[in-house]
Amino acid sequence: MLSMSCGRVVFLFTFLFFATTNLAQPAFDINHIESKALVPMEHLKVLHDLSSQLTITNILDPTYQAQFKEYAPLDLHAKDPSIAYWVKFKLIGERLASENWVLEAPDCNISFINFHYIIDGALTNVMEAGAARMHNKRGYAHKNFLIELPRTETGIEFYVRVKSYEQAQFLFNVISYEYFTGYALAEYILLGVFYGIIFIMGLYNFFLFLVNKTRINLWYFIYTIGCMLVCTIADGLGFQYIWPDYPLFNVFVLHHAPNVLLISFLIYATHFLELNKRQPVFLRAILVVSFVFILFSFGDSSFIEDTLPGVYSIPFILIYIATVRSFVQGFQPAKYFFFAFSFTIVGVFIIFFKKVGLIDWSALSRLQVIFLVYALNFALLIEVVLLSIAQALKIGYKQQIQKKILSDKEVRLRNIFNSSFDALLVYDPDTEHINAANNRAAELLQYNVAELQSMDLAQIIKLPTDFKSKQFATIKDLILNVEASNLNQFFEADCADAFGKMISCEITLSPLQEGDSNAYVIAIKDITKRKEAQEDLKAKVLEISEKNERLQAYISSNSELENFAYVASHDMKQPIRSIKSFTEVLKQHLIKNGHLDEASEEYIKFIIGGATNLNSLIAGLLEHARISSMKEVAFKPFDMEDIMDNVKLNLNQQITENNVTIICKNLPTLQLERVRIIQLLQNLFSNAIKFRKKDVDCIIKLEAEEQKEHWLFKLEDNGIGIEKKYQDKIFQIFKKLHDASTYSGNGIGLATCKKIVEQHGGTIWVESEFGKGTTFFFTIKKELSTFNLMLVPNKEEVLN
Repeated sequence: MLSMSCGRVVFLFTFLFFATTNLAQPAFDINHIESKALVPMEHLKVLHDLSSQLTITNILDPTYQAQFKEYAPLDLHAKDPSIAYWVKFKLIGERLASENWVLEAPDCNISFINFHYIIDGALTNVMEAGAARMHNKRGYAHKNFLIELPRTETGIEFYVRVKSYEQAQFLFNVISYEYFTGYALAEYILLGVFYGIIFIMGLYNFFLFLVNKTRINLWYFIYTIGCMLVCTIADGLGFQYIWPDYPLFNVFVLHHAPNVLLISFLIYATHFLELNKRQPVFLRAILVVSFVFILFSFGDSSFIEDTLPGVYSIPFILIYIATVRSFVQGFQPAKYFFFAFSFTIVGVFIIFFKKVGLIDWSALSRLQVIFLVYALNFALLIEVVLLSIAQALKIGYKQQIQKKILSDKEVRLRNIFNSSFDALLVYDPDTEHINAANNRAAELLQYNVAELQSMDLAQIIKLPTDFKSKQFATIKDLILNVEASNLNQFFEADCADAFGKMISCEITLSPLQEGDSNAYVIAIKDITKRKEAQEDLKAKVLEISEKNERLQAYISSNSELENFAYVASHDMKQPIRSIKSFTEVLKQHLIKNGHLDEASEEYIKFIIGGATNLNSLIAGLLEHARISSMKEVAFKPFDMEDIMDNVKLNLNQQITENNVTIICKNLPTLQLERVRIIQLLQNLFSNAIKFRKKDVDCIIKLEAEEQKEHWLFKLEDNGIGIEKKYQDKIFQIFKKLHDASTYSGNGIGLATCKKIVEQHGGTIWVESEFGKGTTFFFTIKKELSTFNLMLVPNKEEVLN
């Protein structure tokens, strides 16, 4: 008990000691102010709590009391977010006992603030507040850090603990009021007017969107919501005290409302400035920077607070630059946007100066402090109003442009009308007058425009007899019929010029809607030269018919020649067999009589070899003649995969003995002559196997590619290849590139392939690199029934 009593005595002695000591600090006498004043900086003393752990009990300890110091006004800031600051000052004056007073800390950048005061030796812990505290944890339901002061005659000594994540100043206003609720209500009325203006502007544009379906009105409405959310941060989240039981929403607004503002503004600005088509590259740069910022801010809720002075301002500055560029490029509505957006840019820079502590709050008046604290709010309000006006001005600008376009279009159409190569007349059936005529009409009909407008159409256009048989005696009767059917009329007629000359013309009669009245455009084309050309054409057709008869005679002669080659080739086979047979008999006879010497045997071998080669050559020539002699071929649909199966079967021994790999791809079903296509592929594959490289596995690829009118086939091998100089000659009959001792053959196979391809409406060619392989290309026409050999196209026609 004794120790407890001693403790109380010591605490009381300490308290009285500091109460006496604090008299040395000048107190602020409120008797000399009218209704409101900022506590002067020279009345403030500050202690830096580096640990951020000191309590009011610690602060009243003599050790810490001695650490309170006076600072110059520019140093009275909460600069370091890791430490806490304790500020003490004292208010005195007789008016404290007779009037109602409140103490306000107007700097909304303060994150945490605790009020303590001493009256008549009694210590009171008033409340905790601050922007970073949850709203349902704050000590009062008002936006500013405000406490109502009790009445006293001895004065009030304050100890205020301040901690802030941003640069904040130690500002304290002493305010006299009649009713405390009146003080709060006045500010809420101002806030209601402030947000009401923004909301009404946004709601008006939302209704415009519902009516007109113009998306820029919707983006404007969403942007106004983003503006209001950001403004609630700057005004201390005033309206959010209406729902203090929903702190998660408050946290979202604190950390992510800037994102909502940025995203909505990007969408709105993009549509207003038409950046998609005017500055697409610059727009992509803006979006990339904005995306990086938004990505980091959602990942780290403190990102906005930490980086707002720099990163967050960049997208807005880029939009500002894009606005200037649009205006320089001649987009006039950009100047309205520039003027409105300039206020927001100023607000953003004021935030930057606040964040980095470049504003001396002590040197500012009350009005200046309000302007700087709410700079972005005021800027956004002005911008929202001006942007709404800018949208109306943009619509007016667009209407002017549209009128100019219509005017230019009218002039352009008038120029087209007058410069048309055809003679044009505009006829009104109600007045039965020609309303307009172009220069070509005056030139063709040998009248001036004024004369044409006073003439009857029947004087100019004379209908042919076939129209008169349909009860159309004049052009006006025909117009009445067009009016009833609302269809264009196209016919030939004669037109009379000013000198009575009849001109062969082509007439097009078209209805033209002009407001509530109907008119008709009569286009007159002089076809005199065409008529003359038609007569010339008839003469040419007669001449071609005569030449065609001579051509048919030539074709018949050529056919007879082909038949002769066929018959001759067939008839030569028997004598060759006889030569070969009797040469064998002669050899046996010489052997039997012992007269076959070495020279004789060699001569006999030459005779038999020559006869064998000649027999093979005649067989090939016979087959070539047989194919060439047929002008028409009947085609049926066959699957090329099935045809390749037959080719592989026929060449099975060659494929197996030479270890050949055949690859087929994308083979279609086509109209073709099956036997000849098998022969075509068999010749090409046999050549590829014959001219393979001896030390490399033979690989042959066949694939097809669909074209507009043909299928293009590509047969590729990895053989010895063909030299460039021979590639245009290999399809000539009897043309061989190698002697018989090296490679067998008679030089007819590829010539036969060429004939088969041509009979299928195609062409064949080769591409090769000597020593690396050869690729044969050939085409087959898609639509084939019976094909005339004279219509075979060349390679360029097929590929193009």
